[in-house]
This record gives sequence, structure tokens and C-alpha cells, in this order.
Amino acid sequence: MSRVILNQAPHPKLPDNQDTVFIQCTRTVTDFDLVLDYEGNTEKYFEDSTTLTATLTYKSSTFILSYDRATNTFHLPNSQMNLQEGLYTLNITAKDCPPFNAPCSICTLNYSFHVAYTNALLFVDIEPVPNPPVLTCFPGDAVILKGSQPPSPAIKPQWAQLVNGQFIDIAGATSPTYTASQPGTFRYSLSGPANCSGSNIIGVSPPELPEVAIQPEIQTLIACKQKIIGVSTQNAGGSDNTRFSWASSASGIIVEGDTTSSPLVGAPGTYTLTIVRSDNGCTATAAVELVAGNIPVISTQITREPVTGRLNCRLKEIKLQATASQAPGASPFTFRWSDGTTGPNLTVDAPGIYSVTATATNNGCQGAAGLLITQDISKPQISILSPRDTICDNESIVLTAITQEPVLYVWNDNTTNSANTVSPQVNGINKYSITVTATDNGCTNSAEKDIVQVDEPQVFCQENALSVVNGEQASLSCTTSGDRLAWVATSTNVRNIAATGNGPVLNQIFQLDNIQTPGRVIYALYGSNAGCTSLPKEVVVTVLPVTSDGIFIPELITPNGDGLNDTWEILLPETITAPETYTIRLFNRNGALVYESTLATIFDATPYPDGAYYYVITPPTGETLRGAVTILRRR
Repeated sequence: MSRVILNQAPHPKLPDNQDTVFIQCTRTVTDFDLVLDYEGNTEKYFEDSTTLTATLTYKSSTFILSYDRATNTFHLPNSQMNLQEGLYTLNITAKDCPPFNAPCSICTLNYSFHVAYTNALLFVDIEPVPNPPVLTCFPGDAVILKGSQPPSPAIKPQWAQLVNGQFIDIAGATSPTYTASQPGTFRYSLSGPANCSGSNIIGVSPPELPEVAIQPEIQTLIACKQKIIGVSTQNAGGSDNTRFSWASSASGIIVEGDTTSSPLVGAPGTYTLTIVRSDNGCTATAAVELVAGNIPVISTQITREPVTGRLNCRLKEIKLQATASQAPGASPFTFRWSDGTTGPNLTVDAPGIYSVTATATNNGCQGAAGLLITQDISKPQISILSPRDTICDNESIVLTAITQEPVLYVWNDNTTNSANTVSPQVNGINKYSITVTATDNGCTNSAEKDIVQVDEPQVFCQENALSVVNGEQASLSCTTSGDRLAWVATSTNVRNIAATGNGPVLNQIFQLDNIQTPGRVIYALYGSNAGCTSLPKEVVVTVLPVTSDGIFIPELITPNGDGLNDTWEILLPETITAPETYTIRLFNRNGALVYESTLATIFDATPYPDGAYYYVITPPTGETLRGAVTILRRR
């Protein structure tokens, strides 16, 4: 075994077993072949073998090599990893040794070698675009820095910036190209294994800023029209690269030349010059004040009607009027507005700064004035609040307009309050709208609300009352035309009755608390659609104690208003349909008749004193029921 082929580069000789081969850190070692070189007949069976197999192992990875007998070369597959530092082990096995499959004396060869990278100082270059690397003042401008490409994937790039005397890596700047949008000093570094590295530094300069000055800063106006003098520039890139722009304030008037270095002005005031470098968009400013010398001074004013008004949804136009006076003396004036209109009056319907120039007809001297017209056409915010969006037919609902500012209200039915009680007229969607007008600017806005009316559901029960015996199971035969059936239960002397529920009452077991006293459960059943609930349908379930003859006759009356046994309620079986055919007579303990009626009337014990009474109940068949009942007022 003699050498390893590395990408058609010079072939470094493989070292002796367990020795090291050194490779430059800038090299990428892939797709390499191992070439066999036999020494005499020491490896006869390998040399004569018709079949050789080999594997190359590196750390936890193993690659199967293909063998080319004509060149005695082993090829690694295309999917191999780069040749990296570390220990490699080669295992070669010979098979089918001639003549005639003679047994091999040396059938397996194990060989290992180390790979190490040697360090090198990498050459690193940086190419800026533009060159020289100077930023401009144009929005979004930047300098593109293009560093040298890494010589191999093992070499990694990194950009850093000089901050407080040391270079700090720029997060995410790990490609050869970096975009610098701020001035500074930047370092581009390449680094890899075995301290293989190199770097270069480049500075990105800030924009070249122009300078402008006006001397003297205060100049005297000795004629009605006079040029500004004393403008000088530096670092502006030459006259062909400089753009001039003048603006006036404090009643100043630029007659002509506002894009030159020396404009012609016609009134005292402050004049500001802005210069722009065409090549980099950078600007500089300077100002000069012109004061009146021995010339008439034209004082100009603008008044408006209304005086404090501003344009809004109610005030569509404002009238402006210009006036002028000359000191000393007096003169007629001509007026010219900033929109080209002439004359002292101007009607405006849009916000902005309106200026006027007054010219004295006797000497041509001028004065100027400006006025800012503002506008408020903001709409008031409005929404409609309702407690719910779906109601039953024949119901009403209160709609409330919500706003944060003073407004006037007008609903679609001409109601003018913030709250409006409405009654939908049709099933389905009913639309309600409101228009509000802000009291300060007259602007309007509208809102709309949909209220859905649905039919009130009905509850249907086959019976309004039923009786059951203690411990019996029963269901209520109730349904609804709505989407949902719900109920509320109130129970007296009956246990395990849920207070509320949804759906039908099915297979309810009615169990008395006191088995000697009747109980009662009152069910209030409701049907509901989306947002609409019916009136309650009441079903009364009476729970009777177990009796031998089917008629329950209480033995105690306690008329104290606590809701228990206040009256003497004799309960008949459901098979008895005519309680008025049953007569009852009540005697005191002296045998005197104190009460006589039928079972269709409930006996009221309130006017009777406490004590024992005897009753005789006579059915229509003639048999009599006899017994005693006690009236006792509990305290």
C-alpha cells in the first residue's frame, strides 16, 4: 500500500501503519482513491486474487469500497464524507485465490493511518461596492462588502465590527458578503481546522456632508428689490453637483431666483437656503435675515370670516381678506395670492397655508402675509348596543347608541334619544339604523343593527296535574315547538328532585320525605329558540302516602301559614272524577256539627279552635268513612 489520490492533487504517500499523513488545512479532501502497490511476492495471494473486498472505518461510520483490478484501486462511494482529521482503519480481504481456489495464507490485511491538517495563514481580500466604500444620504443606501470565498467547506467566514476598541462578531453575518448600512470598521475572517485562518479589515466612511454659510447673517434691504449676497459652500462636489433651494418666512418675499445662490427678494424677513449634493443626496442649511433700510415698509395682514372658524363638515368655505399699509406714507396696493388669484379677497374650501403678496403701486415695494387654514372632517365614532340580538315576537328591546363625543341622534324611526325601544314587526331580520351628527364639526356617521325576531315557542303537556303514590315512577308528557325544553322544579315533602333541568322529565321516582304527609312537585316548563323563551307551563305532581282505600285523609291540620298542612286537603284517587258527590260533615268533641260540604271544597281551618274533631264522609254509594282530625297551631 503506497499512496492516496486526493482530487488529482499531488499524491501524498500513505504513512506506515499507525502513522500520520499531513494535509494542508485549506484542502478539501473528497472522492479519494486508495491504490495498491505490491512489494515482491510478500502479498502473493492479494496480488493473484480475483476478488478483493475492503471497508474503510472512521469513527462510527463505515464505507464499503469498490475494487478496480485493472488499476489496483479502491474507490469510495460518492456519498462519502470529507476526509477529516482522525484515525482511519482499512480492512482488505482476498477471496478466490488461484490456482483453483487454493487456500490463502494471508487472506486479510488490516491497516490504519491518521489524518491531520497543518495550519496555514489564509489570504483574505475584501472588495467594496461602491469603491471607495463611502455611504450616501439616499434612503436605504448601503455599502456591499464582498469577502474572499472560503477555500473549502471546513473554512467558515465571519464578519465583525469594531466597537469600543475591539471587534465584536456580527450575529448572523456568516457569509462572504455583508451589507453595511452604517459607517464603521469591519473585519472579515476565515477560520478552519488546525488554526487555519486569515482576516482583513476595511472601513466604511460616513456620507460626505456639504457645508453652506451666508455672510453677513443680517443684511439691510436698501431697495424694494435686492439680491441676497455672501453665500459660500464647501465640500459640495462643485457647482455642477450643487442644488440650491430658498424659502422665506416672517413676511419675506422671493421675487425670483429661488433655485440660485443669490435670489432676488422684495421684503424684510428671514430667508433659509438648503443645498443638496446631487451625487449623495446630503444636505446643509443656512439662514439670513433681511431688515428694512431706508425703504418703505409694506405691512400686510390676512383676516378671515368667520374669525376663529376652521373648515369642517358644516363650514364648507372661509373668506379671506388681505389688507396692506405703507410706512411712511400711503399708497394703493395690488394683491396676488399664492394660487395666482388677484385682488384682496379669496374664498377657500380646502386646508393649507394661503399667502398673499401686496405691491404698492407708487414704488413697487412689497409685503407678504400667510395664514394657515385647518380642517376637521373627522366622523364621530358610533355603535349600537343591544342586550341580545334575537327576541320573541311581540317583544320589545332597548337599543343604545354608544359614542364618545357630543352628538345629535336620529334613528331611522326619527327618535332623537341615544336609547330607542323598538318592537320588531316581522319574523326574521329587522334592521335598525342611527345617524349621529357631531355638535362641534357637523360631521355625521351611521351605524346599523340587526335584530332577529323568532316565533315564541309553545309548551304542550297532555295533563296539567297528576297524582302518584309514594315511591312510584312517572314521566311528564310535555314537548315544545322550540329548539329546547327546560324546566324548574319546586318540591314540598318530596326528596331527590333536581331544581332545574333540560329536556323532558322522564322516569322520575317520587319519594316522600314524611311518608305520613302528601308531597307536591310543581314543574315550570319553558320552551326556547335562539334568544326567545316561552312563558312557563305549569304541571303539578301530587305524591300521596300509601293508603288501603285510595283516599288520603290527613289526621293533622296546622293553619300557621308555613305552607305545610295549612288546609285540610283530602286527596281522592284519579279514578274519582266527581268529588262534589262526596259529602263531609265535621263534629266537635261535644258532638255538635261545625262544618258540612263536599270534597270539592277544601276545608279552611283558620276560624276553628285547636282541638280534636270527628268527620263522616259519605260517598255516593252510601258507605261512610269515619275518623278524627286534630287542629293544632304550631309555634
